[in-house]
Amino acid sequence: MTSGAFSPVQKNPDLLLVDTDSLLQLLIAGEMRLLRFLKKRFRIQPAVVEAVEAEVRKSKKFRAQFTKELQKAIDNETVLVIDSRTIPAFVSRSPAAVFDAIQTNGLDYEQRGLDYGEAYTFAAGVALDVPVISNDMNAILTAQRRGIRLPRYLLRTYDLIVLSHQIGDLTAGDCDAIRQTLLQRNEFVPAAFERSSFVNGLGKFYPRLLDSSKQSIGSGVQLTEFDVCLTIAPHSGS
Repeated sequence: MTSGAFSPVQKNPDLLLVDTDSLLQLLIAGEMRLLRFLKKRFRIQPAVVEAVEAEVRKSKKFRAQFTKELQKAIDNETVLVIDSRTIPAFVSRSPAAVFDAIQTNGLDYEQRGLDYGEAYTFAAGVALDVPVISNDMNAILTAQRRGIRLPRYLLRTYDLIVLSHQIGDLTAGDCDAIRQTLLQRNEFVPAAFERSSFVNGLGKFYPRLLDSSKQSIGSGVQLTEFDVCLTIAPHSGS
């Protein structure tokens, strides 16, 4: 596997929380299938908090374009909305108390400077101890400065793209098409890929999410303290 910080796990996380910016990137690129790959192969349920769902539905810029696609993903259970009804399936003890903690801490995080979706996503990531996908480094640094606790694993949309390539569900051409779409829409792309094709940039990108059963890809050189590689195992029979 990659050198550098490496976090083997005995059990895959039950959930992967997706922040608003990352969810919109997947919708913009037309790549919600990456979340389906994750669920099918690794039995990890992609999820959003209610605040993220609300941000997409109420966005003047995106609601007309993506509300139907988001609803489709929710209806077919590609994406789960974390609320008082769904959380008991993932919390064995006192689910109501855990949900209340997410609401309380989410409000606190928002009042301390995080955007609505980020505040509740980070609060849920901490309370449930599950990975969070968020591209918003400004929000992460703001949280650090203000003493806001962050989830253990902070991933980026591109970690999901690279994982999908590692397991063979996306070709290099597929990944480069996503890269070009995001760049054309002025969306965040990691520095390694801003001026390089996917193939040329991959060697400079530290992946934070990898399949433990496959040969490692990407760089083993950490660039930030958040470069910790979480390895996950395919579900038997996948």
